[in-house]
Amino acid sequence: SALLPRARAVLPLLAWTYSETPAHTANFCELLRSLADGGAGPRLDLRATAWHAHKKYLLEMAARGLGTVPTALLAKGAAGAELRSAVRRLDAGRSAGEEGRRSYVFKPAVGSGGEGVDLYTLGEEGGEAAVLSRAREGDLLLQPFLGGVRRHGELCFVFVNGSLLHAVRKEPAGWSARGAQRVSRVDSPPAEALATALRAMGEARAACAARPGEQIYLARVDLLPDTAGGGGGEAAGEAAGGATGQPRWLVSELELGWPHLFLRAAEGGAAAATKAVAAGLLRHLERREADAAG
Repeated sequence: SALLPRARAVLPLLAWTYSETPAHTANFCELLRSLADGGAGPRLDLRATAWHAHKKYLLEMAARGLGTVPTALLAKGAAGAELRSAVRRLDAGRSAGEEGRRSYVFKPAVGSGGEGVDLYTLGEEGGEAAVLSRAREGDLLLQPFLGGVRRHGELCFVFVNGSLLHAVRKEPAGWSARGAQRVSRVDSPPAEALATALRAMGEARAACAARPGEQIYLARVDLLPDTAGGGGGEAAGEAAGGATGQPRWLVSELELGWPHLFLRAAEGGAAAATKAVAAGLLRHLERREADAAG
């Protein structure tokens, strides 16, 4: 729209078709960056939404030492040799799953809402062909399936304006029933998991060139339990997590800018999120008007 370049505040709430084609994605991200650079707010959320549109950010954060689910990127058009090389890298130091087979999650590197997420088991008939077929459509991420999720679920930390609003646990519900996952509030999440989520938030702010004191208004950090990272199966992996036998929690995904916040899990959560966003936008507009007057 011709109005967008003059906008003072932009909330990209209805933009989920950005992932339909690479051109859609590139244009969407360029628009967000140009709006932020032109003074629209919330600046950091606009930059963060563009930065994490392609999930290669997981590789960037892992390179900086953050605990993430081991991830390999298969470029669009990848061949069988590249897939097998990625599997060997992911296999290093990990134990086999049930019946000695290893399973991997593969997903579009650009996408939302769990679209296109599937499971690939090494040696399964037609498995490699299915992954390569999807790779012809666009970049893919390949990650080991962490079996500990069956027991421990997935932890999601919801942040509003940089502060933790609440944590929830999503229970596994199978590949075809993601929409029916049971979600429950976690009042005392594992300290290690919270520390990892906070560090992930810091890494995201740094990657998006946050100014001093500038926070992402709305964010969610999802973590999965690694119970076999050091090899030797689930028991060994949990032992490596410490005397409590807890798994090591690894970042599986960030949802920045306008994520699903699981507000029904926290009493007053919707009001708290609304107030924080409104207050942040008001500060942005006041700062912009002060700069213009000066």
